[in-house]
Amino acid sequence: MIDKRLKGAQGYRLIIGIGIFLLLISVGGYRWWIYPAAPAEAIPAETAVVLYPQQPKSKESRKDSLSSADFFRFFPSLLGDYRNIEPLLGNSPYVYAIEQLGGGNYALSAAVDGGEKAVLDSLHLHYHRRTSVYLGTAVHQLSLPSGELAYSWYRNLLLLGRLPLQVERQLAQLKEGEAPALPALRLPNQGVVFSENLPAFLAGYWKDSALSTSREWAEQQSKWSFRWERDSAGMAIQGEGWPKVMPSPADSSAYRILPYLPAELAWCRWSYFDGPGPEGGDLFGQHIRPWLGNDRALLQMPLPGRIEDNQVLLVHTLDTPSAEEGLTAIGAQKGTLDSYQFQLFTVRRLFAEGLLAPLGVEMENPYTAVLGDYVAFSPSKTALEQTANAYLLSQHLATQPAFQEVWPRIADSSSVGWWFFNGRLGRSRLPQWLASLQQETLGFLSAYPLWAGNRNADGSFKLYGRQADATKGKAALAQLWIAPLEAAAATQPYAYPEGGFLLQDAADRLYFFNEKGERLWSFPLANPMLGTPSWVDYFESGPPCIAFTTRERLYVLDPNGKVVGRYPRLLPAPALGPLLVASMEGERAFRLFVSTEKGIFGYT
Repeated sequence: MIDKRLKGAQGYRLIIGIGIFLLLISVGGYRWWIYPAAPAEAIPAETAVVLYPQQPKSKESRKDSLSSADFFRFFPSLLGDYRNIEPLLGNSPYVYAIEQLGGGNYALSAAVDGGEKAVLDSLHLHYHRRTSVYLGTAVHQLSLPSGELAYSWYRNLLLLGRLPLQVERQLAQLKEGEAPALPALRLPNQGVVFSENLPAFLAGYWKDSALSTSREWAEQQSKWSFRWERDSAGMAIQGEGWPKVMPSPADSSAYRILPYLPAELAWCRWSYFDGPGPEGGDLFGQHIRPWLGNDRALLQMPLPGRIEDNQVLLVHTLDTPSAEEGLTAIGAQKGTLDSYQFQLFTVRRLFAEGLLAPLGVEMENPYTAVLGDYVAFSPSKTALEQTANAYLLSQHLATQPAFQEVWPRIADSSSVGWWFFNGRLGRSRLPQWLASLQQETLGFLSAYPLWAGNRNADGSFKLYGRQADATKGKAALAQLWIAPLEAAAATQPYAYPEGGFLLQDAADRLYFFNEKGERLWSFPLANPMLGTPSWVDYFESGPPCIAFTTRERLYVLDPNGKVVGRYPRLLPAPALGPLLVASMEGERAFRLFVSTEKGIFGYT
């Protein structure tokens, strides 16, 4: 009797054990082979940009697809990927990712819950399929007329990309990794940017200072979610991030800077910072930090040359006299390379490297001037003078029609940062920062030339891009620069063969300017120059010299504005007209002929 009870208990335990084992097997099988995975789980951990273009799609309308295609149309490789992938998505939930394949080469990948298996099967009938195995899962590749297409099935997901490498990354993420945390995205045209992956994503596309800026973005926020809308006027993007929270400005700093920003700038970036200002070295700490306010702007003037050479930094000052004293003290302590009066302002060039490093700006031996409530710094004399001149004449950014078109869409007095980009003036300079995709980027900026954006303390942000107006685009003329004279201009500009030009003012002073509008030298004359200047090979090598005559004298100046040889020569009689420069046949030497009241005289 006891044996029967023992045998019954053992059998019962065996049945329970088998049941538990089968339950575990079924749960594990469901979890690892049957359990449906979400498309977002296939996003590789190194992904920087995730897009939900339209979700769900409408089978009755192609509007969704056309909207997404328009988003990629400026980048042909991405548009090709989209056209290969889009027919396989169907009406199921899906997610896109933009990936860098290396060397500035970008591609699109997608994960879809289900997808159009019938469409994929039909492709197998017409195009050769190659198959490999990765982590125990088959990865297929088709060579289509429109480009390569790779895909794989994993549980309920169809994984898609241009190359097998992209699909393999998705498989590795699904099988071995932990999906990145995504906010709940349910509306059409939404996306996420993972800031920590952004610098690596942009490497090979951006370079130099632009790439450094992407690292600043990565430090400020861990990720951003955004949504975009497009209409006939432009494209609006708004969203929120996970920021390092900052207090909102206590005043209207975001507007206060506007009168100090020149109307003719290529782009600018304004930012607010809380507290007494950044720490710095002895010079900065002693002579700048005591008067430093809480906001600054870095702007780009549309001048020829390197981008970094034509920037202007404006920093707010709490005490204008203290700012003047501080700059004077820096010059006295470290040295002043140049000092002169421009309009109402004293311009100094300080011998001080790394002076502005605490503000995140590198300017070697900058020019500087105090303009009302802001102090301007720039490595370019011309850029600083144009900024000062625009402020003095009230030719500021708020009067610019291009700025007025986009500013109302992002204006917010509580902004901790905002920026403006005028593609009509800045587009031609951006290739200096583009390592690849130059044609595509410039094409996009031709379609959307005006951009503005802002960021608030709570991490929310807005961007707005104004679509190009064909009529305005053809008629618009951009001011390159302005160069003041000591008296009114008396002649037209005369182009110098090696670049730059000459000009004479009403006070009989001859000026030489380079292509940036920088005055390289001036030369006083006792009488006005007659006619146009001529170019002579005085030294038989190097840049030509400048020859001209006045009523009384014949001049030959070198390219640096210095008289050469036995010039100037006093004429035997008043000249009647400009000189003639001629080379004698078989000789390298030049001859100068001047018509005077006593006849024609020739010189060599």
